[in-house]
Amino acid sequence: MTTARPAPSPSPDEVTTFTFADGATLTEDTSIGWGDGLGGDAGWKKDPSKSTLGRFAYDNAADTCTATFQLFRLDRTEGISDMDDRQASDVLMWQALGTTAAEGSDRGFDGRFLLNQLGGSLVEGRQFSVTINDVGLFSAARAFVAANRGLSLLVSCEGPDIGEVAHEVLSKTAILIDLPS
Repeated sequence: MTTARPAPSPSPDEVTTFTFADGATLTEDTSIGWGDGLGGDAGWKKDPSKSTLGRFAYDNAADTCTATFQLFRLDRTEGISDMDDRQASDVLMWQALGTTAAEGSDRGFDGRFLLNQLGGSLVEGRQFSVTINDVGLFSAARAFVAANRGLSLLVSCEGPDIGEVAHEVLSKTAILIDLPS
């Protein structure tokens, strides 16, 4: 059985949102990265065997779920520099799942990441979630075309509810945007 549904995004008390359109105001000098909240969480452990340059991964304590984070330059993906942040985020989201935006069609949905800290402001992103025979996949991405950076997150679980696990990971992770001085 296949079920595609939105996974809940984090929801802090006071919300301001860095939109897809706001990304156009950034420059290539902008520093963008992941704020890693799983590193100090006893429920997750870093998996060096799944980590490489620009990518790091965590397995949950039960070894039933993996969260993989990637950070990369967008100019290494053909055609992406001609897209806006939302379109480019779709490409990154589907690439994390090993497919293309054309194959994924319009089944992705808008979601949110926390911005700069664990609470407060949000960053728009694109998400997709599916469960097939108790195996759940959640993909989320945000491209910053003007800054030539992209981030993607892939959560995969065998057994646990992917929506609950994705919400946990998103609530402990932030996108860091450091504007040049």
